[in-house]
Amino acid sequence: MKAILLAAGLGSRLRPLTATLPKCLVPLNGVPLIDYWLMNFERNGITEVLVNGFYLADQVEQHLVDAKPRFDLDIRFVRESRLRGTGGTVRDQFDFIRGEDAFLLCHADNFSSIDLSAFRSFHEDRESVLSLALFRSETPETCGIVSKIDSDGCITEFIEKPKFPDSNLASAAIFLLAPSVVENLPADRAVDFSREVLPLYQGLMYGFEMTGFNIDVGTPADYERAQRVAIDFAPSETNRTGSVLLEKTASGE
Repeated sequence: MKAILLAAGLGSRLRPLTATLPKCLVPLNGVPLIDYWLMNFERNGITEVLVNGFYLADQVEQHLVDAKPRFDLDIRFVRESRLRGTGGTVRDQFDFIRGEDAFLLCHADNFSSIDLSAFRSFHEDRESVLSLALFRSETPETCGIVSKIDSDGCITEFIEKPKFPDSNLASAAIFLLAPSVVENLPADRAVDFSREVLPLYQGLMYGFEMTGFNIDVGTPADYERAQRVAIDFAPSETNRTGSVLLEKTASGE
């Protein structure tokens, strides 16, 4: 299976840390955030990864060049001349996922303990064209919220960042989807996947409620929280070579 890992964001809310460092490379207990994703991919059967970059793209690209020998992954880097949005990037790189039954789409600025193999099994069991990983958020007004979901996980109502959320079941911004979902997105502008694509699949997409933690490392407070979690769930010194993924799984914070 292939994965697209989005890493082009400006990280403006995390300044001054991100004034000279892209958000995907901020360290968590000494390990760059993006490496947690690469290790999770390696452990769970992902074979090819495409990473996009825009802000401080030279640093991201160099990190991936240095990381390639440490991971059993085919890692590709794509430099964008302008921000394309979550949907726009995937549409631009359609050739990468063409012909796949499904691919994984993730945000490199999240710190997550998701079991990707369990997520994949959930997706395949339902023969879904689009599945979302979900978690219980303490700040649902900042997330995409699943307001209605049936007993099999079919999402019938999804609202992106509602002012007055009636649920705390939130999108973890981790998706499994068929290429057909993005094939016909507009190519002449940026596309917000959560705002423009997900609402079209209400009643057709499925939600997988993950266990463990999912932290958007987007603000100083969230970064501090992620640092605390990483102390317990970071790789050992040996595993920081990238050869083995985290050996612990979190039960949440």
